[in-house]
Amino acid sequence: MALIVENGTGLDTAQSAVSVAEVRTWAGLRGITVPAVGAPGDLEIEQALIKAMDYLQSPNDFCYRGELLNATQGIPFPRKCLYFEDGSLLADNVVPNNFKTAQIRLALAVLSGIDLMPTISGNATDYVTEEKVGPIEIKYADPTKYNGRTTITAVDSLLASLLGGDCCPSANFLKVFRV
Repeated sequence: MALIVENGTGLDTAQSAVSVAEVRTWAGLRGITVPAVGAPGDLEIEQALIKAMDYLQSPNDFCYRGELLNATQGIPFPRKCLYFEDGSLLADNVVPNNFKTAQIRLALAVLSGIDLMPTISGNATDYVTEEKVGPIEIKYADPTKYNGRTTITAVDSLLASLLGGDCCPSANFLKVFRV
């Protein structure tokens, strides 16, 4: 499989914001071990990058500022009209480094065995919250307090400045920037 990496033009076939080589470089600089170069290692990293991008494209979890560069592009970046809190404008042909780093961190989480989008039951009766059999008592987490979303705080921090676009239901305000 050949991973198609976004080049800043809004490719409709793009699957990732970063390449396998970029993952290897980022991880290597931090002493993080990734699968070996070549097959099947490269394929494992490609698959992890695609799963990470699937997660980053979840409309229920992420609402990015600005507008897609074109309606058919494969991943959420590049974007046009993306203003940051300080009023600076991101160039239309740029995939932000913090978005790329977020994808790398998520891919490494996948490689370590974390399921970013687990399937969970929506029926609270499927879970036992407390069970007592003789002298043994077991308490389980209350599934109604878990939304099913994997939380990786480093990724949430990386994406914070990119979130808050018009698609967010809580965005019932107008931001004004001085240019």
